Amino acid sequence: MYWWIWIILGLVLLFAEITTYGGFFFVFFGGAALAVGALVALGIGGPAWLQCFIFSVVSLLSAALFRAKLVQKLGPHSNSTEIGICLTQVGTTGCGFSVVLAS
Repeated sequence: MYWWIWIILGLVLLFAEITTYGGFFFVFFGGAALAVGALVALGIGGPAWLQCFIFSVVSLLSAALFRAKLVQKLGPHSNSTEIGICLTQVGTTGCGFSVVLAS
């Protein structure tokens, strides 16, 4: 496959991670796609089946090794109480505007 396909896939997956709520899944797949894209751009990516294999191994290993630590450190149970207060007190007016009620 072309290197730019892997780069676009990686960026789309990283964007999906940013726009979704705290599961920390897409970041590993996005990072693996960017890594495979870099390998292919350097000419050492190999055939398409090897690229898919490298993508699978890197994404699954990185998720298995780092996801629990990442969720523990940055997940929804971190020490940011102000964000939790704001998220629980967001309402919607009749016009569709969001209103944050401060306590």
